[in-house]
Amino acid sequence: MAATTTTTTTTTTTPAAKTIILITGANSGVGFALASRLLAKGTYHVLVGSRSVTKGTAALTTLLQQSPSHEHAGGTAELLHLDGHYT
Repeated sequence: MAATTTTTTTTTTTPAAKTIILITGANSGVGFALASRLLAKGTYHVLVGSRSVTKGTAALTTLLQQSPSHEHAGGTAELLHLDGHYT
């Protein structure tokens, strides 16, 4: 399965002190809830994995708006488009 990335990011660099977490299916359900909790902690860079760019972008926007630390030096996130097509 190939993975492609989109250019939707909240930072240009990920501080070395943050742990990078990939959550597949983070645009809804348990994945979204987990992404929300990790962002609130402020010590993670969350890769929001989604097969749908539209749904992933909407989820990323919501996550960043509801995260209490999104305006400070807290958790960061970006969308990772997961392409389910085999080559």
